[in-house]
Amino acid sequence: MIVSVAELKRLVGDQKSAHWQEEIAHFDLSDPDMHLLQPVDASILVTNAVDRFLVTGKAVAKLQLTCCRCLTEFQQEITFDLSEQYLFVPVADVKEDNSAEEEDSEEDRLLPVLAADQIDVSRLLIETFFSQLPMKPLCKEECLGLCDQCGANLNEGPCDCHQNYTDPRLAVLGQWVKKNAK
Repeated sequence: MIVSVAELKRLVGDQKSAHWQEEIAHFDLSDPDMHLLQPVDASILVTNAVDRFLVTGKAVAKLQLTCCRCLTEFQQEITFDLSEQYLFVPVADVKEDNSAEEEDSEEDRLLPVLAADQIDVSRLLIETFFSQLPMKPLCKEECLGLCDQCGANLNEGPCDCHQNYTDPRLAVLGQWVKKNAK
């Protein structure tokens, strides 16, 4: 979504709000274990702050994920904050009279500068969305996962595997402990 900010330049402190739904097709989710169930719902507020625009807001995405421990599919709603600053006065034009302004100027060089009277908030939304995705999705914090021997989902109950299973690579150590315990 493109937000026109031409009228906001006139009055310092002036604000403009926007609400939209970003289509699923704009999110390139190549991970087969992650699907957007509906368009991402977003709301923002753009504020004129003298030489920059402050963009703040919230977005909500509803995803279908696969748990990394038990491999069951589950739905999760992710709410994330949107926040960015856009300079509308080029940094070279800002007066640098004292050291405080020079320090601000160094930070401002990292901020995006508006080339026109528009802000593409879709780009901000998409970048923030991908930064908020869980690296290892869990159906619940207490997820027990799968049995490493039979593959049973331990969330549904204990499996019938032998509980004193010893890794064959460590069997020699077990024999050594038995031998030295006598």
